This record gives sequence, structure tokens and C-alpha cells, in this order.
Amino acid sequence: MIKSYLIIINIVVYDKEEYLLEVLTKIPKFVDRVNIIWDQPDCIELEKLRQYFKNNSRYFFKIKLKRDGIGSAIQDGFKLSLKFALQQKAVFIVMAGNGKDNPIQSYRLASELIDKELFYVQGSRYLLEGGTKTLPIERKVINKTLSFLWSMVMRKYVSEVTNGFRAFNKIIFEKNLVDWNKPLISGYEYEYYLNYKLITKYRDKHLEVPVQKIYQNGRKQSKIKFKDGLQILKPLIMCPLNLY
Repeated sequence: MIKSYLIIINIVVYDKEEYLLEVLTKIPKFVDRVNIIWDQPDCIELEKLRQYFKNNSRYFFKIKLKRDGIGSAIQDGFKLSLKFALQQKAVFIVMAGNGKDNPIQSYRLASELIDKELFYVQGSRYLLEGGTKTLPIERKVINKTLSFLWSMVMRKYVSEVTNGFRAFNKIIFEKNLVDWNKPLISGYEYEYYLNYKLITKYRDKHLEVPVQKIYQNGRKQSKIKFKDGLQILKPLIMCPLNLY
């Protein structure tokens, strides 16, 4: 808890994620709840983690036998967070389970949101004090291009849109400030849809903060495939035309 706000982290996992235990053991003590939403889990790894955390009620596993997509899983995380927070003020944080995000930096996102009474805080590796380790050059080009395009579409400069390390004020979901519960937007496009809706409607309640993104040599961390590119690009057209 930070200043009477519950801090709830949501981590989306698909199939087998060999770095998940490493991430979960680094979750700081101020975090009140960790929801792990797991699409089509590897049964051996799932059982190992359940046994590891069986006496720790802070960790909750939601298992999805059918892969609905990362957007659907993120929405499930928001619903679980609302149920846990009840009437208390809360910050919902979304972060990766593959070791690319540093859980300690969730404090930076949450504290900025609380202190400045924001709705939405986006982590950015491209701000001063942010950074990344061994980011592949092709990923940097894609990230920068997408951020430029979204800045044009939203008419507000953003240094990064591809970073999934984000913090949300519970009030967004409690009062339905935007239409966040979208079952039909189940893939990667959901993150960009929600980002667009929040920034264009509440641009003064949005802030970027510097975070580090960790790409470690020899470790396969991303599960994004070339075919997922359409889901990522589609919102650039659909959102401005209000087609979602």
C-alpha cells in the first residue's frame, strides 16, 4: 500500500514462461496483490509455482485453458483487481512476466499517479533515467515509428506506446470513464485502444515516467510474432475513426 492506495499488479502469461518465478520473487512488499492471468499454462510450471506460493495469499492465479489473447487477459486482470479492491482506492499496474520489467519500478509509476492525482501513467524507456539493455535495433526502429504515428493520431507527444509497463487509477474502471470492457478486442490491439481512449479523453491526467526495459542476451523473452503486427497496427486506423 502507498498512501492509503492499494497496489495491485497484473501479470499476463502465455504457455510456458521460464522467468516468471524470478519476476514474482522480486515483487516489492508495498504491493498488496499480484494477479497472474495465465493463458494455456504449462502444467508442470504452473504446479511448481502454485506450490511455491501456496502459503502466500498475495498471489492469485487465474487459469485460462483457452487462449483468448493478451487483451482479454488484461481485462480479466482489471476485473480481478476491482473485486479485490472493493471500496478502497487502488492503483492497477500491468507489467510483463518475462523479466523485461523491473518490479521495483512499479513504485515509480504508482507514486507519480497518486501524488499527481492522475488516471494513467505510462512507463517509457526513452525518457531521461529510463533505458534498456541490448534492445535489438529493429525493435527500436519499430518502437520509435509507432510512437511517432500515435503522437500524430492523438495530437499529444508520447515517447513510447509499445511499453506494457503501465499504471491505472482504479477510478477508470470503477466509474467506467472509458469503455474499457471490450470482449471483442482480445489481442494486442486492446493495449493501444485503451491508451488512445485515455489519452485523448483525459490528456491532462496522463503522464509518462522513465523505466528500464531489460533485454538480456541469449534469453528469448518476447512472444510477439510477425502475424501479431496487424493487431498492433489496426488501432491506428480504427481508433481515430471510432470503429471499435
